[in-house]
Amino acid sequence: MTIARRTAALALAVALSASAGCTDEPSIEAFCDAVDAVQTAGPLFPDRTDGEPVAEPDALAALRSMAAAAPSDIAAQAEVLLAEAEGLATEAAQRSEAIDSSASTTAGPDDAPSAPRPERAAVETAQNEVATFASDECAIDLST
Repeated sequence: MTIARRTAALALAVALSASAGCTDEPSIEAFCDAVDAVQTAGPLFPDRTDGEPVAEPDALAALRSMAAAAPSDIAAQAEVLLAEAEGLATEAAQRSEAIDSSASTTAGPDDAPSAPRPERAAVETAQNEVATFASDECAIDLST
């Protein structure tokens, strides 16, 4: 069992025991906690002035946990956001590796396989739906 799944399972167990007798779907609380952790972790690509951007590992881990904790009615959208973040992180790493490689290498960044990323329209729709869900169910404003 992966760390993300163990974390999600533990969060679900805690939510189940804490919400016994409540009418809300137990995983909503775990999802809200994960969304809060995403905000706390900060941006995926912190501002940098010293070269190519590097993905922040804590931010990527928080996004993975959020996707793992997403209730069924928002899970597909959370997975789209995770796929976009992982794709962006892979592309940034590939660019950084290409820059760091020796000048004698004939392969360039365009020769590297591209990271799988969802279509932009799907990402925008997912962002809007996750933000609306977080606002409605968690009272968390993701618009800023």
